[in-house]
Amino acid sequence: VLLDACAPPGSEQIIPLLIPEERFVPGVEEFHAATCFECPGGCGLLARKIDGRLVKVEGNPAHPISKGGSCARGQALPQAMYHPDRLQSPLVREGERGKGRWTEISWDDALERLVTELIPLRTESSGLAFLTGQLRGHRWELVRRFLAAFGGAHHWLHEPFGDDLVRRASELTLGIEAFPTHDVEHANYVLTFGAALVEASRSPVRFGRGFGHLRRGRPGQRGKLVAIGPHLSVTAAHADEWLPARPGTDASLVLGIAHTLIRDELYDKAFVDERTEGFEAFRERVLEAFAPETVSVATGVPAEQIERIAREMAEYGPAIAIAGDAAVTGPNGLATAVAVTHLNALVGAFGREGGIHFDPAPPFAPYPVLDEPFVLREPT
Repeated sequence: VLLDACAPPGSEQIIPLLIPEERFVPGVEEFHAATCFECPGGCGLLARKIDGRLVKVEGNPAHPISKGGSCARGQALPQAMYHPDRLQSPLVREGERGKGRWTEISWDDALERLVTELIPLRTESSGLAFLTGQLRGHRWELVRRFLAAFGGAHHWLHEPFGDDLVRRASELTLGIEAFPTHDVEHANYVLTFGAALVEASRSPVRFGRGFGHLRRGRPGQRGKLVAIGPHLSVTAAHADEWLPARPGTDASLVLGIAHTLIRDELYDKAFVDERTEGFEAFRERVLEAFAPETVSVATGVPAEQIERIAREMAEYGPAIAIAGDAAVTGPNGLATAVAVTHLNALVGAFGREGGIHFDPAPPFAPYPVLDEPFVLREPT
């Protein structure tokens, strides 16, 4: 007689993950196409249901990003859905702030409370703050419309990947408020500043596939990946070369590379002349303040390595530089993102295969025009 003395109560109802699919109890099987929201990548998924219950998630083979693949976070979606601590109803704080006491309330009660408390804020200029995660599609417009009813209401975006700063850098330097698409698959040289390209980037499935193509997707041609960051990340461990720059000094290192490109006239002159403005002022500032020897003192990266990286970017193009994660969410994050955009312009990376592109906005139908300004009405 064997006694299962160590199993928690109810464990006999748990289906082990190692049991093959064919051993599930037969039932009505359905597949639903879905989009993953665990990261900004937006991978296409196929959700498998049996008897109305989600049992498995896989990548959608027909989706242009996932192409049948999914990362560990996508695979864990069924566990998140059925997790006992998942919030399934609104919560209201009980007691003092910071005590951690919350009580569940109904959706009707929550909506009534919101309307009652929001109505007095319509006449205040800064009495409302709206906190969201990354938004896509019509939800951006929906939030903008909602906040417009409150004048100076604030929209705070929680985005741990730093996409908002990269998007802001694109707006400041290129006039495009969008996140760039990096054609890693067709590049010959990829330089990352903090970007977790192969482990937890803004699109790990797509970048993982792109990294594989960079390395082995073209017979007789192998691209090079150089990772820059203060710690040996997964990306740095898989890179051909790792430069452990000091935290917060990425922008200086970028401009040190730019200094060598400009000083030795290795930059793409045709691109700079035809598609940029203000280059002379930028050139003067970079040559004056960001010599490799000066940058080396601040970053801890030898000047010889800085100069060699610049020469390799110019020689082994198409080359691209990617900023993300710790490099843009820490000190000088926006400056780093702006500097990387300038570096990509120097090597002519924009608008070419193996370079950087900006995808057009999706063709969503517009919201209907309101006949009168949107207002909150008193609850009845």
